[in-house]
Amino acid sequence: MRIAFAVPMSEEFGFGRYLRLLLEGLARVDSENEYVLFAVGDSARSIRTRPAKTEVVLLPPRRPLLLWRQRVLAPACLDRGIDLLHFHNSTIWLRKPIRTIVTLHHVTYAFPREEQAVSWIERRYVRFLCRRIAADANAVITVSQTSAADLRRFLGIEARVVPFAPDPVFRPASEREVAATREKFDLRRPYFFFAGALGIRKNLPRMIRAFARFNSARSHEFVIAGSPPSSLSYRAESFRGLPLDDVRFLGFVPGEDLPALYTGASALFYATSYEGFGNPILEAFACRCPVVASDRSAHPETAGGAAVLANPEDEAALAAALARALDERDSLIERGLRRVSDYSVDRTARATLDVYRSV
Repeated sequence: MRIAFAVPMSEEFGFGRYLRLLLEGLARVDSENEYVLFAVGDSARSIRTRPAKTEVVLLPPRRPLLLWRQRVLAPACLDRGIDLLHFHNSTIWLRKPIRTIVTLHHVTYAFPREEQAVSWIERRYVRFLCRRIAADANAVITVSQTSAADLRRFLGIEARVVPFAPDPVFRPASEREVAATREKFDLRRPYFFFAGALGIRKNLPRMIRAFARFNSARSHEFVIAGSPPSSLSYRAESFRGLPLDDVRFLGFVPGEDLPALYTGASALFYATSYEGFGNPILEAFACRCPVVASDRSAHPETAGGAAVLANPEDEAALAAALARALDERDSLIERGLRRVSDYSVDRTARATLDVYRSV
């Protein structure tokens, strides 16, 4: 088969990272199929490890996107003899040229508080979009049983589960690397760490209040990889009046600094309200970092019994979970390492290949 991807511009987030890791795995497990990367500009620059039979095809800029797919991408697929196109989230065809597979990572709008951040018109559009995407696709992939159940419940979409895997760069950092990263970000005290986007469903205001309950002796900091509340537009209102004295917003954190930040943390504090998978949980496990997570959505599935779980709406329970993570640190680290060994980029690639062969 000739299998194609439309490479997104942002290679380190969402489908960009997913695609990079998938191709790294396919390079090791698939010597039979041919791959084509349809790229705009230098969007394929970070995909350095590719299957041996991979061609990069440069296409003109993708504006407007819907017409670009129909007038540029569709003819390119036909010209290159593509058998299968693997897409991410937002793909609607006016006329579908070939077989397609789409990966839907989660159903964010299933979370009511997240819905309040956008208009009802936007919500209805997203629901329509996902239903149309699924109708156009020959198969839908998602990353957890939780996400598959949500797709079935909210949209009537049947999806095949292919779990994501953490990037192999996530490994325990050396003492020297941890010390250098602490110095870079001026981290002088023990800290709990949060990594991820800062949307409403990330539950950060409640987590901050729970941390303040735990941290009455001011022994720790809560270090957040992301922008401060003042830059979060509509989200800033929910941060007003919070106890932020021991909370540090690091702004954008380069990927190369994350393993050391995980390794140096007392624990990852990731009690978000909704996740389709929760990849930071596995990243932390891989870096020998204990995890405090939510007992909702995909957290229990991803953590597999290796994290301290608590009700994300109960601040007292979250504070107690932070204390428990310190008390059980060694045990949690060992359990986390065992759990993350269940996931691998190559295993994800093989399972994705099985989907390709089935359509």
